[in-house]
Amino acid sequence: MRVTLERRKYAGLKAVLLGAALLILAFAGTVHAQEADWDDPDYVKMMNRAEEEEEAVDSNQASSSSDANPYTGNTYTHASSLASADIVYGVDVSKWQADIDWEGVKADGIDFAIIRIGYSTISSGTLSEDPYFEQNLKEAKAAGVAVGVYYFSQATTLAEAKAEANYTLELLGDTTLTCPVVFDWETASGYRNENVSGSKATSICQTFCDIVEAAGYTSMIYANYTDLTTWLDADTLAASYKIWIARYNTTTWTAKETSDWDYSWIYSYWQYSSSGQVDGISGNADVNFYYDTTYGIVDSSLVDTVTGVKVKSNSSTSELTISFTALDDVVGYEIWRSSSYDGTYKKIKTLKGTTSYTNTGRTEGREYYYKVRAYITVDGVKVYGKFSSIAYAYTAKSNSYKVVTTKADAHVRLHAGSYKTLVTVAKGTALSVQAITSDADGVRWYRVKTTVDGETVSGYINSKYATVKVKQVTSVKASKVTAKTITLSWAAQGGVTGYLIYRSDSRNGTYKKVGKVSAGTTTWKDSGLNTYTRYYYKIRAYSRVNGTNTYGSYSSIATLGTTKTNYKAKTTSAVTLRQYAGTSYTKLTTIPKGKAVRVYYRTKDKSGKTWYYVRVTLNGKVYKGYVSGSYIKKT
Repeated sequence: MRVTLERRKYAGLKAVLLGAALLILAFAGTVHAQEADWDDPDYVKMMNRAEEEEEAVDSNQASSSSDANPYTGNTYTHASSLASADIVYGVDVSKWQADIDWEGVKADGIDFAIIRIGYSTISSGTLSEDPYFEQNLKEAKAAGVAVGVYYFSQATTLAEAKAEANYTLELLGDTTLTCPVVFDWETASGYRNENVSGSKATSICQTFCDIVEAAGYTSMIYANYTDLTTWLDADTLAASYKIWIARYNTTTWTAKETSDWDYSWIYSYWQYSSSGQVDGISGNADVNFYYDTTYGIVDSSLVDTVTGVKVKSNSSTSELTISFTALDDVVGYEIWRSSSYDGTYKKIKTLKGTTSYTNTGRTEGREYYYKVRAYITVDGVKVYGKFSSIAYAYTAKSNSYKVVTTKADAHVRLHAGSYKTLVTVAKGTALSVQAITSDADGVRWYRVKTTVDGETVSGYINSKYATVKVKQVTSVKASKVTAKTITLSWAAQGGVTGYLIYRSDSRNGTYKKVGKVSAGTTTWKDSGLNTYTRYYYKIRAYSRVNGTNTYGSYSSIATLGTTKTNYKAKTTSAVTLRQYAGTSYTKLTTIPKGKAVRVYYRTKDKSGKTWYYVRVTLNGKVYKGYVSGSYIKKT
């Protein structure tokens, strides 16, 4: 359970709660057979409960027609959405209950038990088996108690969640279960996962449950009320998995909230107290309700799974069309989308009477992931089928680009994340990028295509092992000029984050950054300039990935001017006409003294002296170039 008291760091937590631990040992009898273990999250959780349980059952004793609970003596008000459910009593246990008399537990009316199979340590995340797991599993089954298992997670990444799921399956072997395999997601001060974001935690839950489901087990997520309503994306999780809510109260809401139970998600299990008294268990016990529903809101067996899901990129760069095979006797379909294969999926559209939908407004050059589920209604309540398999495609992009591997033996994988390696490529290998995506941790991945031994391979490479090959910006020109503005334009480049614009008053002078635009923009307006004056611009593109910028080379210098003037002048002495402003540039010709010229722009050389851009005709030939302002006089 997320600690709602003052948050403490792990070392401080141990010291502060030591007195509480001794008090618990004196009267609870639940941990007397086990040595204190501050690296076990369940142990730390028990130390918190001494104070939490005092605050849990408050004055919110809502009226109920139910008899007093046999394990706590309180009466409980159940959600109106579960009014038709049969309520089944159960417990959850770990090594901290030590030796349990399961015959006595069954005789006391307990019909199910969720048994801890393992946990990850707080200090290092080490995968650990509960030493009482096999004993509890065997003896509970023998006593006729339905069983499931839970794993107390400390995962901070998807890779760790996968390891926890695979470890759970390894411990289960070929064990059959009646109740779900539970992912116990809790955090408190000092836990390894205390700084994991809500979106990351949601993805971690999904990762564990998907692996468990793929192995043929029913998965479930355990979390407390606060985390389910303010931290985790409960709507998304409940759409695919069973939910087990923990809240130590006589209702699943408080007096400060609404008595009209109106969560958009629903739970199947409720852990309502950690101080239940159950025959056969020494000391306090975690006690739970299971809601057995005929048309359970999370029961997907009544609705077929959608198949034939396809995603097609349209000619428009921002559209993807999703289609699938129609099902008989369903009311409608829901389409869910994510920006990463393992990420959090959000519902984007409900369809009725059609099996096709065009998703507009997507980002160019990005890959998107979709899954679809059908639903029916039973007594006004939606009943959903399971989600389809994931289908994905990327939006079209206007130009292609490449990434270059930066480390030896870089892996191109089946999907973005810790998936099967399709091919390994050497450092410095250039790969054509088809689209960008991300893993559930938010790390950018490139969908790439390469040829190995004559075979074309498409897969994904981590941006930590490849960098965008940023090209030189080309085609810099003025798309519009006024007396005091110049609007620049240039050719777009794929895969970049944006463009930086630099300007100087002289061709070989100091260039300063004057503008910055994002990748989707290839124009920029320079304002506040001098009239009939030439300026010098160069632009470079950059790609920012993982906090680091990769820059392309500068464009060729573009000489651009505000609206040109047009007046007559003459030379005051013989003067050299040069290609650019400055005595070091190529000589085009010599203009004799007193020769008429046409002046269009002024500019400066590197030393700050004024030059004019002029046109002159000599011996029937037209010349254009720059002359020093010291030798020109307006006529």
